[in-house]
Amino acid sequence: MKHNRVNYYIIFFLVYCTISIFNFYYFSYIPVYYLDILKYDSKVLGFIQIIPYLLLVLSSSGGYYYDKYIKKDIQSKVIFYTLCIVLTGSFLAFILFSKFLIIYSIILFLNLFSISIIRIIMISLFLNIIKSNKKSKRHLVLIVRSANLFGSIIIMLFFQIFVSDIFSIEQWNRFFIIGWVISLILIILTLIFNNKVKLSFNQNNLQQKIEVEKSEGKIVKKEESFRQHLILYIACFLASADFLFIFLLSSFIFNKFGQGSFRIFTSLSFLFSLGLFIGLLIAHNLCDRIKKETVLLIGLIMYLFLMFLLTFSNFFILIILYFGLSVIASIFNFTYSSFVAEYSKDLKNKTFKYQLFHSYQSLAQFIFVPLGYLLYDSINVESIILISCVCFIVSGVLLSYCAFYGKSKEEGKIKFGTSEGRVKKLEVKYA
Repeated sequence: MKHNRVNYYIIFFLVYCTISIFNFYYFSYIPVYYLDILKYDSKVLGFIQIIPYLLLVLSSSGGYYYDKYIKKDIQSKVIFYTLCIVLTGSFLAFILFSKFLIIYSIILFLNLFSISIIRIIMISLFLNIIKSNKKSKRHLVLIVRSANLFGSIIIMLFFQIFVSDIFSIEQWNRFFIIGWVISLILIILTLIFNNKVKLSFNQNNLQQKIEVEKSEGKIVKKEESFRQHLILYIACFLASADFLFIFLLSSFIFNKFGQGSFRIFTSLSFLFSLGLFIGLLIAHNLCDRIKKETVLLIGLIMYLFLMFLLTFSNFFILIILYFGLSVIASIFNFTYSSFVAEYSKDLKNKTFKYQLFHSYQSLAQFIFVPLGYLLYDSINVESIILISCVCFIVSGVLLSYCAFYGKSKEEGKIKFGTSEGRVKKLEVKYA
């Protein structure tokens, strides 16, 4: 069992390291490549990304079909293998046809879709593992964050080595090819190790029925808090309004502070990934001591304050602020993920429920990323950040309701309810 667990850890590291590499290209380098090297219109870039991100939102329903129809390990592996091939193939197509924006739109969709479904498979595996062994939860999250850190460092180093002249298309192409080769190696290793583990835990219908009956009381109680989860969902969606400018930040630094500053910023990507890692450790300790809704509210207020400071900071201060944003974002995301994982792991169609509550990110990308590119054509990034701040303020109001009003309402029910009601409420609180 221990040996099997190590194989699972290796799979998680390889998968999320590969995803980190692709994300780092699409988040940090490709926007600069199109906006400042190839000089494409930001409005055009905004429009061509609407369809891919819309389809990304729809792909969130994949968790439902995965839970309902994928019952055998061979089915999971066939889907996983296919999407790994599509993922690496789509990036190769980007390298070959990067100057054709219509093709880039298709390639972007294939990339986003492949990563989305691969994450569904990994989420299902994650929920099954933590259900059988709760201690694995922290290890898996640490491994995922470590993989993200490792992937970003690799790409940052390659950029510094292979792109000495930032305006050289040839050097950019070489940089993309090297990234594709590394991702291909990681995917091959992933497929090799994948043969040693099961992606889908098989359970017969009788066992599932017993588990449903045993957890039926918990499910009913957890459904009572659905409204609070819905409010949290909306709040987290609004707290993702930083997608308006996150993709534009590299281009903003390149134009405002110069090529040297852009290189420094991308070189420090490992530092920002380290900030995500630190935030993870802090969040793990906070969630054991403070109500999760309160942690989310405190994190959002701090993030809002630092984000506002970005609008009038110099480059050195911007680096410090961005590191702080990385730490706080990690705290926020881990807390919400932990909240949703505890809620979803005992439910029917747990992968779908987990994916559904995380679909706010896909919805936010669909709305805010293209909108950010469209706004960038007429207003500066500082103004876009201020628009994001307004969304964060509304999100803070909703989180305040969850953290304070929802808590007092629950405590009132415990205090004045029947003895049976008190027992049920206490079970919900400490479940």
